[in-house]
Amino acid sequence: MPRIIQNNIPLDFTCQNKRFETDINRGFEHRLGHLHRGSVTQSALYEDESSSLWLEHVIDKVNNTRCFWFMWYDANGNPKINASSVIDENDILEVIKNISQIRL
Repeated sequence: MPRIIQNNIPLDFTCQNKRFETDINRGFEHRLGHLHRGSVTQSALYEDESSSLWLEHVIDKVNNTRCFWFMWYDANGNPKINASSVIDENDILEVIKNISQIRL
């Protein structure tokens, strides 16, 4: 998926498609010094030297509703996947419940 373009510059740690895009006005910055926001959490859910996983605020451009997606980015802030799947607040609660059941 392509990044959001603002003032002819692609924004790192953002992505968009025909219907959805990272809500750059809500949440936290993905990195210190970024002028836009979008992350639900103050840090990545997972990160190593080559990629990071984020839970992001998303805007549905068709009906302007609020939703979320998990997005993988490479170390430079480019989306690593070319498809999206959005979820709502109740779905996030279901994910949290299911993750809490993991026993390692």
